[in-house]
Amino acid sequence: MREIKFRAWDKIQKRWGRILWAMEDCLYSESDTYCGGFDTARRFEFMQFTGLHDKNGKEIWEGDLIRYHKNKGIWTVEYQEGTFWFIEKNGRYMWNQLDTNKVEVIGNIYENPELK
Repeated sequence: MREIKFRAWDKIQKRWGRILWAMEDCLYSESDTYCGGFDTARRFEFMQFTGLHDKNGKEIWEGDLIRYHKNKGIWTVEYQEGTFWFIEKNGRYMWNQLDTNKVEVIGNIYENPELK
């Protein structure tokens, strides 16, 4: 059973926040409370923790960019069809099809778009 947790990219402040809980129209993170009604969905991009760690012990999140040992290309972590996928230009692989001891998180799609 994987640990369920979420993070959010704040498009305005250009920074991450770990979502602790949401109630009504408010988000509560480690450092902030944001109450913005329907603007919340436009301001933040929400991502889930995959429950996996890379070869260095770093958490792997939806939206992360990873390098896989066997294929030196850069892959994107996405959540589709009820599961996590590692997406590359030549295809996609379910999270359980890769050896995470050979995966390294090298950035994410928001802070490092040039890597994608």
